[in-house]
Amino acid sequence: PFRNWRIPWPLVWGVILGLGLYLLGPHLNSEPLEQAGVNLLYIFSPLMFIIGLAVVSWFFKAYRVSPFLILLLIVLFIRYPGFFFIWLILLGLFDPLLNFRARLAPKKKA
Repeated sequence: PFRNWRIPWPLVWGVILGLGLYLLGPHLNSEPLEQAGVNLLYIFSPLMFIIGLAVVSWFFKAYRVSPFLILLLIVLFIRYPGFFFIWLILLGLFDPLLNFRARLAPKKKA
């Protein structure tokens, strides 16, 4: 299922390399380095966005979020889409490292 998708944590180094090249390019006045960094970020951003969506969908299923909260999030998403896209990309970026689904899992009652 989609909500259980995970990526190996070494893929995070692709984003780090992309950011590094993107920042190193202007420092060294090298347009190809900067463009390589931007291209790496364009490659990894959709992947991190999809993993962020998987984490959010797992959270909604695990905690049975109320319809009012879902409606509020939809309205906020329509009003501020850039904030949510960045938030989901960061969530997908840090999920392989911090494993949010295991840390935020509801406690089983014995």
